[in-house]
Amino acid sequence: MIDLDQYLEERIARFPELKQVVRISGLSGLEELTDDVRAAEFPCLAVDIGTDGSLDWSAGSLDRSFHAFHVLVQLDGVTDAAHRKAALQKAFDIGKRILRQIQADSHGYGTPCYGFEAADIRYSSFGPIGFQCYGYSFNFVISRE
Repeated sequence: MIDLDQYLEERIARFPELKQVVRISGLSGLEELTDDVRAAEFPCLAVDIGTDGSLDWSAGSLDRSFHAFHVLVQLDGVTDAAHRKAALQKAFDIGKRILRQIQADSHGYGTPCYGFEAADIRYSSFGPIGFQCYGYSFNFVISRE
């Protein structure tokens, strides 16, 4: 099972637009982060440390672990539709770049993201939460035997 927060923290330099990586436990942790804006730097990557999954022992020992991260962008004062749309697009673009990196690191047994299922990525937008934060949540699966 991948330690997603450690993996992403080690690769944060590849995403210079991200100011911070934080660990959260579910969406309530995301709300706590955005409620205390002084503690957060945006754009921000929040990595869910709780991993759920499923086991399939009928054909060996397949472990499918579910992972999530959230990209948050904060609006600077102006909150019209165009600025909200731009913030969401920025968050989505960052998320796609992170997923491309995960996919690049998934080739070959023993690599950090081996078993990444590129065909099963889910995303959803959110916002506003906290102090004018918008973004996207990304969910994916890593399967290993």
